[in-house]
Amino acid sequence: MKTSIQQQTLKAHQTRFACKTFDSSKTIEKEDLEFILEVARLSPSSVGLEPWKFMVVQDKTLREKLKPLCWNQSQITDASELIVILSRKKENLFEQGYIKKHYEARGYSPDFYNTYIKSQPDINEWTKKQCYIALANIMSSAKMIDIDSCPIEGFDDASKIAEVLSVDTAAFDVAVLVALGSRAMDITPKKRLDFDVVVEYV
Repeated sequence: MKTSIQQQTLKAHQTRFACKTFDSSKTIEKEDLEFILEVARLSPSSVGLEPWKFMVVQDKTLREKLKPLCWNQSQITDASELIVILSRKKENLFEQGYIKKHYEARGYSPDFYNTYIKSQPDINEWTKKQCYIALANIMSSAKMIDIDSCPIEGFDDASKIAEVLSVDTAAFDVAVLVALGSRAMDITPKKRLDFDVVVEYV
């Protein structure tokens, strides 16, 4: 028999979906937003690098400017909250000294990590991949407290989003966006491949 925590977790994942229509009249409580952001902050990352920054865009004017850059998706302006997940770029990691500061704060020598990270074929793409771990935790933790979400990769030019938000593009890339709020649509029924199709024990 599943425990209540298991049941709650499964229910959250069974009912989580990419919400395309949000009720713009409803807002997320500050403590709920901070809970979701804290889960994101605590997310795992390769070698514990934490190669991300979470930009919560609450300014309505900025969100109106972002909307046409994101295929005019209504989630950008109608959701209670919009989080832009930024990934740290190679220049920020090395030339701007993030790795050195990061591991000195932890009391670690950065030498191994420098070597490991520099071995990545494309460091900027590698750090973007780490951001999707945090993205998944944002969406899952939100649903656990009955907040709907929508991941947004639908944008053509990340540099234009960065420009609107005055992001330091020498240090960060725009990895992905996620909208949070209360749905104004029915939950899309979950369709997934059967367990035995996607799980194999060897």
